[in-house]
Amino acid sequence: MQRNNSIVVVSGLPRSGTSLMMQMLAAGGLELFYDDARKPDESNPRGYFEHRLTRGLPYDANWLSQCTGKVVKIISHLISYLPAVFHFDIIFMKRDLNEIIRSQNRMLQSLGSPVTDDEDELRRKYEKHLTEIIPWIQQQENMRLLTVTYQSVINDPKRESQRIANFLNTNLNISPMVQTVDTDLYRVRNNPQM
Repeated sequence: MQRNNSIVVVSGLPRSGTSLMMQMLAAGGLELFYDDARKPDESNPRGYFEHRLTRGLPYDANWLSQCTGKVVKIISHLISYLPAVFHFDIIFMKRDLNEIIRSQNRMLQSLGSPVTDDEDELRRKYEKHLTEIIPWIQQQENMRLLTVTYQSVINDPKRESQRIANFLNTNLNISPMVQTVDTDLYRVRNNPQM
C-alpha cells in the first residue's frame, strides 16, 4: 500500500471524544478535512470537526481522494464502508458507555430532541458494535488501529499525544496538543468526584 494514499481517520461512538482528538491533531500540526455544516454549540463549544460528505460514505467514497495526507472524522458505524484503495491509520476513541449515553441524552435535550428511552438496550447495542468493529478493523490489510480512551487523554494528555505521534510516525507538536485538553469540558463523568 502506497503511503501517499494514507488517510488518518478519527473514529469511535458518538460522544466518545472524537472532536477532542480532531482538535489535538490539528494543534499537533496535521491538516483536517471538515466543513462548517455543524456549528459549535453547548455540547461541543469548540466545534464538531465533521464533514457532511462522511454521512454518504455507504453510497459514495470518491470524496476520500480529497483526504489523503489529512485527518477526517468518521463515526464507527461507517468504518466498514472505507474502500481498500487507501491506507487508513485509525485512531479509535473509547469511553465509558454510561458516560457516552448520558452525554448523548444531555446533547439531545439541549437540541429539543427525544432522549434515549432504554439506556440498557442502547448500551447492549454499543457493546455488540464495539466487539464487532474493532476486530474487523484489525483484520483489514489496509488499516492500522490505535485505540485511545477518553479518560487516558484527560488524565495524561502528554503520554497519549506521544503515543499518537509514535503510531502515526510523525513529528507532531506535542505541547499544543496537551494544551488543547480542557478538563472543564469533561462534564459527564461516571464518578462525579473524579
